[in-house]
Amino acid sequence: MITHALLALALGAGDPLSTETVLVKDVPGPLAPDAASPSWDALPALEVAVGPQASVRLNDRKANAALDAARGPRAVKVRAATDGKSLAVVLDWADATEDRAAGETDQYGDSAALQFPERFGAGQRLPYVGMGDPEQPVALYLARAGKDGAALREAVAAGFGSTTRADLGEAKVAMRYKDGAWRAVFVRPLTAPAHDLAKGLVPFAIAVWDGARSERGGNKALSGWKVLRVERLPADAAYAGE
Repeated sequence: MITHALLALALGAGDPLSTETVLVKDVPGPLAPDAASPSWDALPALEVAVGPQASVRLNDRKANAALDAARGPRAVKVRAATDGKSLAVVLDWADATEDRAAGETDQYGDSAALQFPERFGAGQRLPYVGMGDPEQPVALYLARAGKDGAALREAVAAGFGSTTRADLGEAKVAMRYKDGAWRAVFVRPLTAPAHDLAKGLVPFAIAVWDGARSERGGNKALSGWKVLRVERLPADAAYAGE
């Protein structure tokens, strides 16, 4: 849950690169989903802990055993930038194996997801972080590594099992595996008719899947809600005061 203290940090009453806030830096455009570009490394990074979503069980003994064997959270570094037209969110995380989805039914690709509330701001509570809820749906951007590159899926959800494909505004994604780690770059318009993110404070959550552990669907490592602080836009003081 986003608390008053969290939003106060995002507004600048403390370190803006706190444990809950990613500063969205202004950069020259146009932004492109280039996972090999070294320019992302110059952005300030927030290390976000993601933990197993142990409440989800699959009809797969191997996957459930891997979930039971998981110990402790994984770490994902999050960076973000905008050129005033597009928003880029960059995720970096360690993974011992490079797993790409193929034609086999038991081979799963490493994946990452970016989640935003469909509605947020003053007077709006945050959705349940695990795929939203009926009163507060979420918008999802899922990148999955395949043999021919990264595939992007855009969707909305209002709870477990409710994911529905949706057009959220011409998003693009790229993924790169190098030196035992993945980088996923999500780029979408800052303002889109179906989902407008042109606000100073934007709640978000992330998730990653390890194909070697047979993770897919709800069997994943998930963060709590964090905040993007878009420095070029004013923060909503009423939102921070709730």
